[in-house]
Amino acid sequence: MGIKKFDKKYSTPRHMWRGERINSEAEIINRYGLKNHKEIWKVLFKLSRWRELARHLIINRDSKGIDELLNPVMNIGCLKEKTLESVFEISPNDMFERRLQTVVFRKGLVRTIKQARHLIVHRHISIDNKVVNVPGYIVSSSEESKITCGLIIVNPKTAETQTKEEGVKETFAAHSYKKRSERRGPNRKHIKKVDSRKQFGNSKKQSDNSGKDSKQSAGSKK
Repeated sequence: MGIKKFDKKYSTPRHMWRGERINSEAEIINRYGLKNHKEIWKVLFKLSRWRELARHLIINRDSKGIDELLNPVMNIGCLKEKTLESVFEISPNDMFERRLQTVVFRKGLVRTIKQARHLIVHRHISIDNKVVNVPGYIVSSSEESKITCGLIIVNPKTAETQTKEEGVKETFAAHSYKKRSERRGPNRKHIKKVDSRKQFGNSKKQSDNSGKDSKQSAGSKK
């Protein structure tokens, strides 16, 4: 029989403007660096579908459907036991901890969870040498050790760079501010800016003076 696939990705709450729900979702957004409430609704919708399928399979006892449901959930690492009853024990926080954004932050590849989202979106995070630019990607337990970062993270306080792929650390002295003349170097000459208007005015005066000199010389000959 198998399990039914759903095209819908999330469902909105029945009471959109209830203060308790909004405050609780705001805490989750700050904790996991989410973009908006829609990302929370996607996780809740996925959990509700898993539980609905588990109830259906408990009644019908379809062996093929049980494997199709439990195998991917077991790969994520959210199940303690491979049973349909353990599907109901999965909490939303368990799913948020398996998001790529959270895993990158927990592994210490970045300093903040928002920086993790920034690097993922800008295609600096790869899994098994394949770029993944979706912060909500659910990381399986086998993929967790294959996550790498293609950037050198610089800490401005210690001026220390860390290459997260190899674990090599290199320290650099903090660059002090230099004047513009010092940054140019000893062999570079400073080029002064010339105002074209003044240059044009000087050439006009020179032409007028030469014209007067020619008139005076012609008058003296006469």
